[in-house]
Amino acid sequence: MKKSFFFLIIFILSGFVHLKAQTDTEFWFGAPDITDNHDPGNLGIKFQLTTLGLPADIKIYQPQNGGFTPVTDVIPANSTREYIIAWNSIEHLFADADNVVPKGIKIEASNKISAYYEVTTRNNPDLFSLKGKNALGYEFYIPAQDDYDASYTNAHNGFVIAATEDNTDVTITPTNNVLYGHGAGTPYTVNMNSGYTYSAVAAGNDAGQHLGGTRIVSNEPIAVTIYDDSATPPTDGCRDLMGVQLIPVVGID
Repeated sequence: MKKSFFFLIIFILSGFVHLKAQTDTEFWFGAPDITDNHDPGNLGIKFQLTTLGLPADIKIYQPQNGGFTPVTDVIPANSTREYIIAWNSIEHLFADADNVVPKGIKIEASNKISAYYEVTTRNNPDLFSLKGKNALGYEFYIPAQDDYDASYTNAHNGFVIAATEDNTDVTITPTNNVLYGHGAGTPYTVNMNSGYTYSAVAAGNDAGQHLGGTRIVSNEPIAVTIYDDSATPPTDGCRDLMGVQLIPVVGID
């Protein structure tokens, strides 16, 4: 059985098992850098928030980024609101790969809501389901397909870690080389404070260089977003953006 099929099963199971519990009052998220080749000059980013039977006061902000203007609103019961955000203020940019930057996103609500992060490009859009406390944990394994290369040089495979507490030590054991200078099989540790993100990017665009199987362990709860941008079949076919916020192997409960 191909590893790509195995990791697809992980995606499916993680979605079904935790589907019921993806509503919450607090969400953490690290947004990956997505190529603008999907929609040159108009890379659209937005959050979709949905209330249940009660209204909710909501806030979308970056706790450590004073340059980001928080979004606040009151959403009526049984309603959905969309909030468009400038992509370069949200994404952990490729230029900052292997660095810690203050781009952790936090969403707070006075009552339970569901939350989604959407890349609304004309071609190859994608929807990331935010999983609240179910996304937070101490140990993660990165799934990845190993059949399709990225067809754009500025499209990448990797993951973004968001820290929820100060003095968080994250140890990463990559299965393939990570930009910049982290070799396959060699653990390395990153120290982060609450509200910061760290981005690990595969050292190459070929499918065989993807980071599937990489292990992440932390001493404080973190959230992990994985992404695989512009995966393209070897014969004629459409490019595809894939991504998800992971469920940890060891969670906070």
